[in-house]
Amino acid sequence: MVMARTKDSTSSRSPLQIDLAQRIARLIKDGTFAPGQHLTEKGLAEQYDVSRTPVRAALTMLEEEGFVESRANSGFWVAKGGHRLRLERLAPSSITEDELFRLLITDRGRGKLRSTFTDADLQAGYPAPKSMLTRVMLRLTREGLIERRKGHGWSFTESLDTRKRMTRVTAFVPSSSRPACVSRRSRSMSTSCANAVPRRSGFLPTRRVPRRSRSSSR
Repeated sequence: MVMARTKDSTSSRSPLQIDLAQRIARLIKDGTFAPGQHLTEKGLAEQYDVSRTPVRAALTMLEEEGFVESRANSGFWVAKGGHRLRLERLAPSSITEDELFRLLITDRGRGKLRSTFTDADLQAGYPAPKSMLTRVMLRLTREGLIERRKGHGWSFTESLDTRKRMTRVTAFVPSSSRPACVSRRSRSMSTSCANAVPRRSGFLPTRRVPRRSRSSSR
């Protein structure tokens, strides 16, 4: 089954608009367009011998991906960190939103993604449009898997580690022994259901029951 592709900043753009955005981004990366420099639609249209309409669309696309920023009544300006972004962000994405969502969780489980990270870390490590990354961050937040850090950046919540641990435990529990609160399809389990799973050495800590003294048993 072919998975439907999620819309991103390149999906609704024409080849000309994407080409213009990539050419402008290259000049931003090599320093020809310096951080803070004003980019005018008229000047770029004359430079590339096109009308202002595709230039405006290309600049909007570059703004969505963080290469430039717009200011009220003054047009577009090169963003401070624009030269550090990857050009691959302007290519049509080969990854879907669902795939990126699962990839981030998988990378966290394997230790490839730290418990705390920033938007810049994601943009540098994952070849997905900024708009898609933003949507995935919102989705992870709604799922209770990440939360905003004070100041900037994100951090994974303890619930992700709990779910990961519970999934690992239930994978070794026979289906006939699983309590009703464990989904057979997803093999996931809520934290409140943890006590119902048979305890096994190496997965869940066994709870010691204090021995009763002989005097108290009489």
